[in-house]
Amino acid sequence: MKTLKLAFTISLFLFSHLLLCPWSLFASKAEIVELTVTNKQEYIFIDAKLQGAFTDKINEAISSGIPTTFKYYLELKNPRLLWFDKKIVKKLIKHQVIYDTLKKEYQIIIKGGHSPIVKVTKKEDEMRKWMTSINSFPFVSSKKVAPINKHRIRLKAEMKCIKMPFPLNYLLFYISFWDFDTSWVSSPIPEAIK
Repeated sequence: MKTLKLAFTISLFLFSHLLLCPWSLFASKAEIVELTVTNKQEYIFIDAKLQGAFTDKINEAISSGIPTTFKYYLELKNPRLLWFDKKIVKKLIKHQVIYDTLKKEYQIIIKGGHSPIVKVTKKEDEMRKWMTSINSFPFVSSKKVAPINKHRIRLKAEMKCIKMPFPLNYLLFYISFWDFDTSWVSSPIPEAIK
């Protein structure tokens, strides 16, 4: 009976500390600092930069070989008065980094366009640059966006560590606290460049 009381007390103590602990203090303050929309004759291109995404814990996870994915959500919306905005196009761009501990190199896989792009580097700074930037991504055909002055493009980023197999997902539960979400950033579509 005493063992049951002790187990219950310890469980209650741990549960209350998990609820009261300010996990937001450990969260990354990542944000999208630049969103540039370029309207060329045929396509609308997106350039963006993510800042504050790499904390010490995320760097440690990547360098230990845990695959890490940054997801960028892009939306083309038509704002409507007194009603929900209409989503016209929605795309997902994934940047995944895998560190090979034997070769001491980073493999970055970028998915979201027509075919995946694979980049390999030994430099950490270069890996960070590739993971936190979107360069000239052809988002949508300009034909889908007439009239241009009404539409807006929104971008949001999130990072999730890979899902661990069964016993590890309970033992390494703290990895999920490294995840982050940015707020939405939006931009109007400029006139076409001729």
